[in-house]
Amino acid sequence: MRFFTPGHSTYTDTLMLYGLCRALYLQFGEEFEGAFLKATRIGQQYMIEVEADVDEIVEALMRIPSSEGDRMYSQLTEARSPLGLFGEKDVEEALETLRDEEGLKEYLNDLREVGHPTRGREGRGGRGKTLKLPLIPLAGKYQHRDLTSTPKFAAKSYKACKHCRAITLLGFLNSVYGVRGREGRMIITLPFEGMVEADFFSDFFAFYPMYWEQFFDELRRVRLVDQVPIRTATYIVISLFSGDLIDAMTGAEAGWHSIG
Repeated sequence: MRFFTPGHSTYTDTLMLYGLCRALYLQFGEEFEGAFLKATRIGQQYMIEVEADVDEIVEALMRIPSSEGDRMYSQLTEARSPLGLFGEKDVEEALETLRDEEGLKEYLNDLREVGHPTRGREGRGGRGKTLKLPLIPLAGKYQHRDLTSTPKFAAKSYKACKHCRAITLLGFLNSVYGVRGREGRMIITLPFEGMVEADFFSDFFAFYPMYWEQFFDELRRVRLVDQVPIRTATYIVISLFSGDLIDAMTGAEAGWHSIG
């Protein structure tokens, strides 16, 4: 099956890509390798080609509530967690959406063609519910206007359908490196330009930065975390990656950067 992430923003679509790949990785296990999946960046969205049909992808997503539900609650709603930027209702809604077989099938079929947000009238001031700021930080709160013609910015939230919100939240859990400091939180994810196959995602999801929490606990203790720019934090993240993950990144037909 070939389908496209919606095109809400590079950051949001990157989270959605990782969320979809996480579900497929858990579902297919050892089959999830090589050309089983190819993800190609096209503008601010991704084209995903996977050796699975829509029913198999739906099944993979429907298994997320049982496999990832507890972790979503503990890491996304706990205020002390670096990723704890959401409420329990956000997680409940996402898990309920991922249990809706017919809704997921209709959604994935719609993603076969570019233009999902336009067809669904999503976006700034559009239909659906607000896509929260950690899931689309570049959108902010206000709609851009020509300041030569109006003295104010209209407050219009960025809206998205429940399926976009659920998959983006899943991707946030599984692709964002979060750092909690005294002045707030820094979040980092890794989009790419080019094409990446399943091996990268397998290594990415299998990787665990053993000393990540201890390292940033020390930064917080000496009050340095609020002074570390995103570029430096990204270098620190990559320095903790496993050798297999670095090999997968360098072997991919892609260039890497960070968004935070």
